[in-house]
Amino acid sequence: MNSERLLGKDGLDSPEQPKRNLWIVVMGVPASGKSTLAEVVSDRLGFTHVPELKVEDEALFTRYYEDPQRYSFAMQSIFLFNKWQQTHGSAAVGVPGIKELLAQGPVISQPPIWQDALYARARMGRNSEYRYYEEFYKGLVSVDTFPVPDLVIYMRISLANTLLRIQKRAEKEPGRAVELNEKSSYWKKLWKFHEIWVARNLGKMKIAVINGDRFNFWAFENDEVAKEALLQEFLHLARYHLVGPLGGPSNPAKDLLIPEAILKHRPPVRSYDITPGLSTDQKALQRR
Repeated sequence: MNSERLLGKDGLDSPEQPKRNLWIVVMGVPASGKSTLAEVVSDRLGFTHVPELKVEDEALFTRYYEDPQRYSFAMQSIFLFNKWQQTHGSAAVGVPGIKELLAQGPVISQPPIWQDALYARARMGRNSEYRYYEEFYKGLVSVDTFPVPDLVIYMRISLANTLLRIQKRAEKEPGRAVELNEKSSYWKKLWKFHEIWVARNLGKMKIAVINGDRFNFWAFENDEVAKEALLQEFLHLARYHLVGPLGGPSNPAKDLLIPEAILKHRPPVRSYDITPGLSTDQKALQRR
């Protein structure tokens, strides 16, 4: 296009709509690889990474797992408000919102605010406290005003791997050891609610699924081949959902700035060999 202006409906020249940067969110059950994926994308593609919020009051976090019935409403409400604050920003505490970060470049964040509701449902069931939480959630997360990401990446892992990885993570991170006090029934409900949410929302927003069982994320730290395999998986799915399939029609959103790495992605020429950071069940990437 030679001109930077388009002809408006009234026959007069109107400014071309400014483009916006890409926003991707990563969701999944605990220890599914959300942080690992976001860090790889941030390090190698230059996305701003908005990590999962840490609980500053570790004593409260510990009490939450020791007596979830007593502390669940308070903790889930704190998590929810913190996530809202992280999304919208807060000048009072110096936290930039997603919109502010997107003005600077593409963003990858984790997890989305609606994932908090899945945790609350798994924890509180349908008791009276959950109904209060649900009203609080609806008041904060209005479907009309809350920002929607351009792409959701769901890190899917099996229930068996979920339980195994939670245990392994607790061994590596002592602060997570309190999670081992949790009954397996809670993790099962949480896993189930994630699967149900994804199934119900596949037609409502762009959702890409990565098979996290193919990657042993706790062995990723010094494994560049495994990181590259994960990055290639991400690029393939991002290109498919944001641009279109290779060899098929290309239909990216006209107002969206898609990074060149995604636009120009092509499947790898070779397969990746099995390494400590990749699942021993199968190769992480096959020639597509």
